Amino acid sequence: MAYLYLYKEAIQVFSEGIEKFPHSYELYRHRGHRFLTIREFDKALVDLERAAFYVRDAPIEMEKNGLSGHSIPRASVQFNIWYHLGLTYYLKGNYDKAISAYRRCRELANNDDMLVSATDWLYMTYRRLGNTEAAEELLESIRPNMNVIENISYHRKLLMYKGIIRPNGLFDLSKKDYSIEELT
Repeated sequence: MAYLYLYKEAIQVFSEGIEKFPHSYELYRHRGHRFLTIREFDKALVDLERAAFYVRDAPIEMEKNGLSGHSIPRASVQFNIWYHLGLTYYLKGNYDKAISAYRRCRELANNDDMLVSATDWLYMTYRRLGNTEAAEELLESIRPNMNVIENISYHRKLLMYKGIIRPNGLFDLSKKDYSIEELT
């Protein structure tokens, strides 16, 4: 339902699942993500914190892809929980907790897609706090030839922060229609 943009309906389905399986980190992860999508940040925070609690002892599990079109999963369930939790903290202005969440994401990153998405948000959080030194240190692990399949826009932004790509080189300004994946 969420892939059909029926977010409130998807939230209802996840809520029914949580009633039956109240310790399911997967259900809290997905419902929290959908609350985040519809900008109900407080509800997203509750669910994603519960997901982080319930997943703490689970083995790392790669999450099946949704509509990305790639057959190889690029992020673990654990990573996605912490990634969306970090985003929720960031959007609520709790930057210290966002930093902790994105550091956890970087610990969980076992491929370049996970690394660049977490690094981009952590970089932006450090910059927002004025900690330029910490932000710049993150860029040391970023290289032009990384194996990025899904998170190309994050990778390109990091290369821009690093000075390898010029800001006007991020987008083709003559192109009129960009997908959301190309802009984020």
